[in-house]
Amino acid sequence: MECIVVSGSLPCLRPLCMLLCGSLKSVSKVWTAAPQLEDLKILHCPNMDMSATGDPHHSLRSLEISYYERLVSSAAFIISQFQGLTHLYIWGKCKSLKSFPKEGWLPASLESLTLDSFKTVETLECKGLAHLTSLKELHVSRCPMLENIEGEKLPASLIQLIINDSPLLGKRCEMKDPQVWPKISHTQHVRVDRTYIH
Repeated sequence: MECIVVSGSLPCLRPLCMLLCGSLKSVSKVWTAAPQLEDLKILHCPNMDMSATGDPHHSLRSLEISYYERLVSSAAFIISQFQGLTHLYIWGKCKSLKSFPKEGWLPASLESLTLDSFKTVETLECKGLAHLTSLKELHVSRCPMLENIEGEKLPASLIQLIINDSPLLGKRCEMKDPQVWPKISHTQHVRVDRTYIH
């Protein structure tokens, strides 16, 4: 299946999950038909072209997505398509990514951001998060190569930073490494592998 054909309106559709659709390329038809869509999951759909969804979807609040190489070149789709998004969960399926996120990739409306299984990412970029003035929770899980935090500091609005199964960054936080700790110490709660260190 390469596309979803919708013959009429879907005004009551709120959640939608697309899982393991290896050939699926577009959800633009669903976009138009479901103006009240609030919760969208697109997982393990490596050929999906999210840049072709058309007009911004203002009702969407939660997005969970697998982040494949195909999406890297058009990653700014997140900020252009989901202007009211508050919760974003990204599974890192991109093998070439070394740092995340770039400036302008994420919508300023985010309140919660989860980065999971970014196997090759080494650096968390503060510049790509600085404009997230409503961000309250940042979860980093299963990022074995993640060790650095570049930039001034994480957003001032951040209340909770949770780091799980990311030993390099977790250890630097636990040791209050002078190159890392000043960038996160303003956060009210810092948890590393189920233990609060701040």
